[in-house]
Amino acid sequence: MIFLYSFIVALVAPQIGAIVEDFSCTTNTGATSKYKAGAFVCSNVISDAACKALYPVGGGGDLTVGGDQERPFKCFSSATAAPAPIDADLKKVAIMYCPKTCGYCCETSAYSCENPPLPSVNCSTIKPIQCTDPAWKAIIAMECPATCGLCSADSCVDAIEGCANNIEICNAVKLQDFVNANCRKTCKRCTSGPTATTSTAAPAAPTTTVAPAVVTTTAAPAAVTTTAAVTTTTVAAAAATTTAAACTSYIPDGRTRCGEYARSGFCTSNQYTTAEKRAACATTCKIC
Repeated sequence: MIFLYSFIVALVAPQIGAIVEDFSCTTNTGATSKYKAGAFVCSNVISDAACKALYPVGGGGDLTVGGDQERPFKCFSSATAAPAPIDADLKKVAIMYCPKTCGYCCETSAYSCENPPLPSVNCSTIKPIQCTDPAWKAIIAMECPATCGLCSADSCVDAIEGCANNIEICNAVKLQDFVNANCRKTCKRCTSGPTATTSTAAPAAPTTTVAPAVVTTTAAPAAVTTTAAVTTTTVAAAAATTTAAACTSYIPDGRTRCGEYARSGFCTSNQYTTAEKRAACATTCKIC
């Protein structure tokens, strides 16, 4: 009797896991398939509770990274048991509203790409806060888009939040350096690329004009801090450029995309030491 029970359990157990029918966002290795980290990197559009109610998990429990739990049939099919043919329309709805619950994050437009095979940045070390940091966002969009959900950005992003709420700054003559560096997508400056701030333009940059433009329509403290940072680093850049004027030559850049980094604020960012900037982009940043 015990043998018969064990035999039945052995037959039923594989049906609880092994992902069964739809292997999206998994290693896709048949009976040994496991969910990839990219399957759960996003958030559900509606509440997690609502998603769990719409897509109840099977006997294997919630889907997890490295796990092989059975994906809820309702995520992709009208069937209630295998074989469960994939219904493209049902799957599309699941991806649209409950991608995390169904393990479909890698199918969303924000996470549907892969990071470049040899990025200049170690994508595994990127923290969530860096994904929206003005000093990092444009760089990450090029080097680690899948890590931060920037696959649909095509390396053209606004470096700071709130640009779309202050669309009038796109044509403000005195704010062009700021716009070109921080609001590229909103102001449609991506085709020609942003213009780096020079030492001569820095004094006229946003000391008293830019902050009100962002603060007036954007209540988030982060916007104020970010704007202030731009003001400080711009002035600092002017001083640094003036000091470096005595240099006659610089060591070659250590990175291939220093131009993009500079336009994203790398050369003037306080997050890096002078030694780090020199090692990465000495010529572009004009560091002796």
